[in-house]
Amino acid sequence: LSLGKIRLTSQKSLNVLYYSWRIMTQKEMKACLNCDRSEEKTPLLMLTFKGKENFICAQCLPLLIHKTHLLAEQFPGIELSQSAEQ
Repeated sequence: LSLGKIRLTSQKSLNVLYYSWRIMTQKEMKACLNCDRSEEKTPLLMLTFKGKENFICAQCLPLLIHKTHLLAEQFPGIELSQSAEQ
C-alpha cells in the first residue's frame, strides 16, 4: 500500500499508522470526560484542573457537581470534601 510518499509494506506498518492517527485525532477531538460524547453530538463545557483542559457535557455536569468522587480518577490529586464522598 502506498499513501503519497509513505510506502506501507506490512500489517505492522498499517497498525502503527492507524494508532498514530487515532492518537492525533483523539487529542484534537473534544469529548465529555465521563460519557465520551463528542462536541458533534452534544454541547460541551470546558473546565481546567491542574493546567489540563477537560470537557463535560450538560448531562454529566450534575455528576461532577454532586458526586465528584465518581469522577475522581479523571482528576488525579483532587481534594474531595467529606460530603462529596458520601
